Amino acid sequence: MHTVWVRLNAVVFFGLTVLLGLSCLAAISKIGHSSRHQPVVKTLQLNTLRSLKSHGGVDRSLLSFDLEADLTPAFHWNIKQIFVYVVASYKTEDTPVNRIVLWDKIIEAGDNKIINE
Repeated sequence: MHTVWVRLNAVVFFGLTVLLGLSCLAAISKIGHSSRHQPVVKTLQLNTLRSLKSHGGVDRSLLSFDLEADLTPAFHWNIKQIFVYVVASYKTEDTPVNRIVLWDKIIEAGDNKIINE
């Protein structure tokens, strides 16, 4: 006859073994997903650049752009949301590399995964 502690030990370690097995299956299911299923960016085009000023140490710009992308391939059972952003890089006399975020959006699994902005 086994004691309560031996039975509890067997149940806990059985549960941990099942959890390890399920974790390994989840990890295997996503191997290679990011290399095979890339989002498709059809259009990313600058339409107008109205002004580009440096005023008081701050660079300012008025611009418009078109973005058309299909993010459907990027989603699978384990991805709930994707953060999408457009970055512009430019250089000035003071700093060789400047990067700014022009546009960003959070796409959730239930939302429309086709961006047409």
